[in-house]
Amino acid sequence: MKSIIIGLLVIFLIFIFSCQNTYKTEEMTKNSFIYYTMKDLYLWYDKIPEVDYNKYDSPQKVLDAAMYKKYDKWSFIITLKPSETNYNENEFTGFGFLPFFYKESSGEYSLRIGYVYDYSPASSADLKRTYKITKINSLTIPPNPVETDLTNISAELSKNSIILEYIDSANNTKTTSLTMGKITVKSVLYSNIYNRGIYKIGYIVFNEFIKLSKNELDSVFSNFSNNKVNELIVDLRYNGGGLLDVANYFANYIGGYNADGKIFSTLYYNGRRINNKTTFYFKNSSFDFKRVVFITTGNSASASESLINGLKPHIDVKLVGSKTHGKPVGMLGLPFEDIVFFPIMFRGVNSNNEGDFYDGINVDAEVADDLTKAFGDENEACLKEALYYIQNNNFTNPNQSRINNGQNEEPKNLQIPLEGKRYVFNCF
Repeated sequence: MKSIIIGLLVIFLIFIFSCQNTYKTEEMTKNSFIYYTMKDLYLWYDKIPEVDYNKYDSPQKVLDAAMYKKYDKWSFIITLKPSETNYNENEFTGFGFLPFFYKESSGEYSLRIGYVYDYSPASSADLKRTYKITKINSLTIPPNPVETDLTNISAELSKNSIILEYIDSANNTKTTSLTMGKITVKSVLYSNIYNRGIYKIGYIVFNEFIKLSKNELDSVFSNFSNNKVNELIVDLRYNGGGLLDVANYFANYIGGYNADGKIFSTLYYNGRRINNKTTFYFKNSSFDFKRVVFITTGNSASASESLINGLKPHIDVKLVGSKTHGKPVGMLGLPFEDIVFFPIMFRGVNSNNEGDFYDGINVDAEVADDLTKAFGDENEACLKEALYYIQNNNFTNPNQSRINNGQNEEPKNLQIPLEGKRYVFNCF
């Protein structure tokens, strides 16, 4: 079973194309659009085979035939719902929550909620992180799910309206009805300040790199500044990526004036571009962080990894949780009729020319996502370890696994075939 969130490193740039165009003069179809876009813009354009796109009955099958599978696990196509064509970039249709299969101390699995977006149907129903879903409509959630169970759960969560039975944090069994609605994605799921003697520790759970993230970051760091925060924990455990210029913007706050003017990241496109690279630089901020602790999982991908990688040459960076996803390449969303195509188009490196982390970025202290605790709970395993490090300048047991309840297994992301922008945001 696939156990990762597909990460997006989506940036919107002006490309200067080479003089010779690979597109033919025939009327463009969805299939030909996919194929010729790959021949022109795809990072591995010279590795794709000749494909007779007319023989395939869907653009997805054209993509499957043309992808350079040695490295590319991410290029994809979505079809927008009619209602989503006029949505803003941070809006989609769904319920507004993300569940995971989580191994309990009993050794059996439960389906727990990882997070809920504010003002969503799930939020209106008072669903929260940590809650256990026990039934969806008439489908009882099994304690040891197999692939067919995931398929059945997928079918239920794809319905426009559902009835959920769940157990809340007080161990009460409840039932609620949900109908899909417009979800407005927020980047900051939670923030707080912890006072530990001389340390004023800012904590931020950051979930998406989108345009509106900048306003949210300004608000959080303004509060950090007013409260004289001098240490920082950034929680990226569910952040699959987004806009690189937002990652750069976030990095400015973390790097502070010590990184001002230095290279954050350089992107390299394929050899067909006249100008085949773009460089992002740090800009000054009022903060003077000497170190930062990131909380990560295998769901931390793309722009999240670029943020970590870009900071490493300039500040002391530590990781708590589990190894990141491993997506050192990025993509651009290209619309055609009712589809949007996201082909891999560039690779990124930091100022030391370090990148290509296809196996993920390793952590300094391995700790599992603790789905029995809310964000900000000082006893939540990952946050507890990060706070300990800042106070003691070492980990309780570095590089040794302290996985949930001694079961030595990280929570598993429930991979469900999602459509449209629910796929992009990987949220139900």
